[in-house]
Amino acid sequence: MPVLTVRRLQESDHADWRNLWTAYLEFYETTVPEEVYAAT
Repeated sequence: MPVLTVRRLQESDHADWRNLWTAYLEFYETTVPEEVYAAT
């Protein structure tokens, strides 16, 4: 089984997070304003 490491978020995580968040919204066929991306 792979080892899971939990760490604090880093600025370099933002692009990957944004891709996941966008895919989540697309799956549910919804959108949110850019302000929500920034706050989330």
